[in-house]
Amino acid sequence: MTRVMKLSDIRIKGSFKNSIPNDYKLAQCREYWDQHGFYLHDIVVNNKDYLVNGYIQYLLLKENGIQDVVVKDYDKKVYKRRKLKVRKNSNKKSKSYRDMETLYVFGIHLGRTKERVWRVPNKFQKEWECILCVGDTVLAKTRYGNAPIIVTRIERVSECPVDMPVKKIVKKITIDNEEMSRKVRKKNECDYGCN
Repeated sequence: MTRVMKLSDIRIKGSFKNSIPNDYKLAQCREYWDQHGFYLHDIVVNNKDYLVNGYIQYLLLKENGIQDVVVKDYDKKVYKRRKLKVRKNSNKKSKSYRDMETLYVFGIHLGRTKERVWRVPNKFQKEWECILCVGDTVLAKTRYGNAPIIVTRIERVSECPVDMPVKKIVKKITIDNEEMSRKVRKKNECDYGCN
């Protein structure tokens, strides 16, 4: 719904006041104003007359001394639909690790037997493929933070081996056998002996 109101009655939030408009956008809108005599985009205000969209148009109108302006009332449902439509029509789809060839590392947590899967981040795949070996210890992201795991196998596949999200490997670490056995003992004691 559109209505006419005084430019001075439009209230500006601090987020707009503190922002610096893009010079390119400002120049483009000025050029459009000079050629056509009206502004390019609508000025949108909410029910309390706060500016929601069209800050550059507002600045141009203020600059040109315009006092009465046509504004659109903000309708949340309409804007949500527009955003969804734009999102659906967007052809830009960023490739996920699920859609491309990815290096997966299968391993077990210290003191455990169940094999789990992690992925190597894209930017490190070529480098790590040469460095990682079965039996290495790597630091991997888990639900509870980073944890050391022992690599049981390494595969480069174009399709994700599991349906769930796959966490990443953080880095390769070196743990000597004595320290590893101490951690396994401590973990087992805590798992089975703690209250």
